[in-house]
Amino acid sequence: MEKIKNLFDFEGKLNREKYLIYMLSISFGAGILITVFITIAPVMGVLVTMLCVIVALSAHIRRLHDIGKSGWLVLLFFVPLVNAIFILYLFFKPGLASIRINEKKQVSISPEELKEQEQFFAEQRRLRLERLEKEKWPNIIITLIIGAILILAVLFI
Repeated sequence: MEKIKNLFDFEGKLNREKYLIYMLSISFGAGILITVFITIAPVMGVLVTMLCVIVALSAHIRRLHDIGKSGWLVLLFFVPLVNAIFILYLFFKPGLASIRINEKKQVSISPEELKEQEQFFAEQRRLRLERLEKEKWPNIIITLIIGAILILAVLFI
């Protein structure tokens, strides 16, 4: 039940891997469902289409949150040709590392603790950049191939 609730959640973040899985699932699943329902009952087909659009918008908005952008940029998906470029941008742009702090809680730390945290996060950033450099080209090639498949799937569905 939690996974289904997550499909319609417009808050939070969605990293590149999960976003790719969502988009593949939505593209192929929606194509099959819409085709079946439109041939059986056109009204049901329209309802299923609207449901799939809502799920896709949810994924796009959460991905935009992950890269530090406003969810309102999802409106670019309704502009022809811009939407194809924008979806490729979402596939390639790495997400921001984030730390969630409860806004209702006030946290006070000493200068020494602050310096330790800064060193820790600097080291984490360095390690992440090293890992990204090692994995960059295979990820780019895979993302390009999958992006091309998705664009072709969207064009022919």
